[in-house]
Amino acid sequence: MVIRGAVVGWVIAATAFGSVAVAEPQLAWRAPEACPDADDARARVERRLGEPMERFVVGIAVAIDSAPRGYVAHVGARTLTSDTCEDLTDAVALVVARLATEAPRRDAPAGPTLWGGGLRGSWLSGIGGVPRVGLGGELAGYVRHANVLVELAAADWGQGAEHGHGPEPAAIDVGLETATLRVGYAPEPKAIRGWLAVDVGRMTGVGSALATSTPASAAWVAVGPGFAVAWPIAPRVRLVGTMEVMATVSRARFILQDGMEVYEPSPVSARTTLGLEVGWR
Repeated sequence: MVIRGAVVGWVIAATAFGSVAVAEPQLAWRAPEACPDADDARARVERRLGEPMERFVVGIAVAIDSAPRGYVAHVGARTLTSDTCEDLTDAVALVVARLATEAPRRDAPAGPTLWGGGLRGSWLSGIGGVPRVGLGGELAGYVRHANVLVELAAADWGQGAEHGHGPEPAAIDVGLETATLRVGYAPEPKAIRGWLAVDVGRMTGVGSALATSTPASAAWVAVGPGFAVAWPIAPRVRLVGTMEVMATVSRARFILQDGMEVYEPSPVSARTTLGLEVGWR
């Protein structure tokens, strides 16, 4: 077998008479019917690459023609000859594989990962729990397995003041600390998450403008659905916004000694968070 290369210019394969023509995104192949077909040629290239040609940004045209003494192939800017088309196809596959490795890669998008996790710090805002529009902070950590999300969070709401009514107006400063368990659905690599949340914690109140100021507290339990949107802003950093609507199962009532109620949380509360998350999806 004699194989020799010489620069002759790029050849674009189009139609072929007495030949098989198959156009591929990475490999355009034209050869006589006696030669291996495009699928065979592509398989030989990929065996040398060790991976699919789709991973490479190439568009290589190969045209093989019969010659007085064997066959001649035009591969890009190269010309190859051989006595047999079988040997020539092997030589062409070697050249195409080398051209592909010299071209930019088109790596496939990363597929879903089985495990993920991260930590998030967020600003809290809500109504229906603490008086007025409540503000606070939350620290959360989560683990994801496949599409199942489990998250634990701790939140501290700043104290909000509520004023009673009467001839001697009284006020009470109400605070709330909670621990939250969230279990839900987080399809990787999508940015949407959804869950069912369970809150447990303690609500405290300290009276002011009274003859005596005695701290009071009561258990807080609430359940409800929530969802989040996580916007990637860096490879392992996301801006996360959440919203939850919670039904209060156990809530405090703050009543003065004369029986006047100063504050009671609403049966339903709503809260949103905005924070930064660091970790693996």
